[in-house]
Parts: sequence; structure tokens; C-alpha cells
Amino acid sequence: MRFIKIVFIFMLLTACASQDNMLQGVEKNLVKEKTRSLLNLGDRMAASGDFPTALQFYHQAHIEQPQLNEPIFKQYDLLMQGNEIGVTDELLAKAVAVDPKDEDMSVKYAKFLIQYNLPKAPTVLKTISETFKNARFYNWYGVALDLNGFHNKAQKVYEKGRSLEPNNASLINNLALSYAVTRQSGLSIRLFDQLVEQNPNKILYYRNRAIAQTLAGQYNSVREGLQNVMRDIEIERLISEYQGRLQKESPLQLLKSINNMN
Repeated sequence: MRFIKIVFIFMLLTACASQDNMLQGVEKNLVKEKTRSLLNLGDRMAASGDFPTALQFYHQAHIEQPQLNEPIFKQYDLLMQGNEIGVTDELLAKAVAVDPKDEDMSVKYAKFLIQYNLPKAPTVLKTISETFKNARFYNWYGVALDLNGFHNKAQKVYEKGRSLEPNNASLINNLALSYAVTRQSGLSIRLFDQLVEQNPNKILYYRNRAIAQTLAGQYNSVREGLQNVMRDIEIERLISEYQGRLQKESPLQLLKSINNMN
């Protein structure tokens, strides 16, 4: 009899647990459905041009599911259309703080800071880089340092990323440019030689190598390296644009000019 009672109690508890799990599943589905409805309403308001109301719906959707990226990204897109840089910065900063290991959100914030808030970028990207320890974030951290004029620090950060991913073309390109504008032409040109060899169809790397060679006064190497990818008039124009500038401009001015930032 006692055994039967124990079995009955166990069955009762199991049934209760199953019911609780079922209720939790129903609640989760309801939250998801409500979130989706809020996002859809936000999309409709955004399409009609009512951005403030759309933002309210997206914000409510974020409250319903704080770990979901979509409401944040939708708010980001609307805020950027209105050029609300400060509010966008605050939004992304809070989102990264909620889940520092959310790589998608960190990528979004890294790109935003480099484009819109360079002075703040090195501090934030240092933390993000140390969290993920991958070449992509070390690359952006290096760019943030370079574009704030901290070239030696940037080069060390790029090298750290390169040790993790030796063939990351974007990182190597940025490192080589940093070496070029800081009078380290030998290191720069060797890296660009590697990039050109590994990416023979990427004109950008031929161009940037030619800039590094021009800054170093290696004009014949420029002509030889570009003869199959540029017309003679374009080659001479590039040489004319960059020759002698290493003696006249700061590394930061040159770097921004190469990246078409001024």
C-alpha cells in the first residue's frame, strides 16, 4: 500500500511538473507572438513615416524580449535615418551591456563608433576586443586607435589580431597602411606584396601598395606594379598625388586622406 502511495505521489508531481512546463511554453509563445505583433506594428508606422510611434512599438518589443536583437536593430535604423547619433550611441551601449558576449550587437556598435564617435571608440573597442579575442575586433580596435592618432598602439593591436588570423586581408591592409604613414615602408610594402599575391583581383591592394611605394620614393616600383591594372595617366596621377607628402603631413592626415576621410 505504501509503495502504491509513493507511486501515486510521484505521478502527481510529474503531472504537475509537466503542466508547469506546458504553461511556461505557452507563456513563451505568447511573449513571442506579442513581440512579433509589436514589431509588425512598428514596421507599419515606420513605413507610414510615423517614426516616433514606430520607435515606441520597437522599444516595447525590446522590453518583452530583452535578449532579442531585432527590436534594437530596428530602432537603430530609424534613429540613424533621423541622424540621432547620441540616442543611437546610448541605445547600442545599453544593448551591449545587457549581453557583452552578443557578437552581433558588438559588431554593430563597433562599426557605429568608428563611423560616428571616434573619440569614444578606442576605450569601448578595447573592452570588446578583450571579450572576444578575435581578429575582427582587434582590427576595428586598431582602426579606432589609428584614426585617433595612436599609431604605435594601433600597430601592436593589429599584430595581436594577425597572430590569431595571419591571412585576415582587411587587418593586414590596415596594418600596412599604418606602417606606410609612419615611415616603416619596408614592413608596409612586404605586407602589401603578400596581399597582392593572395588577392590578385583586388585593385585596392595594388593601389595601397603603390601609395606606400610612392611615400617611400619608389616611383619605378609603382609603375611596374600597376602597369597591368591601371592606365599610365592614372599611375602618374597617383604618384603626383602622394609624392613628398610624408615630409609635409602628419601620419594621421595621410591616413585619413588615403581612406578618403577628408
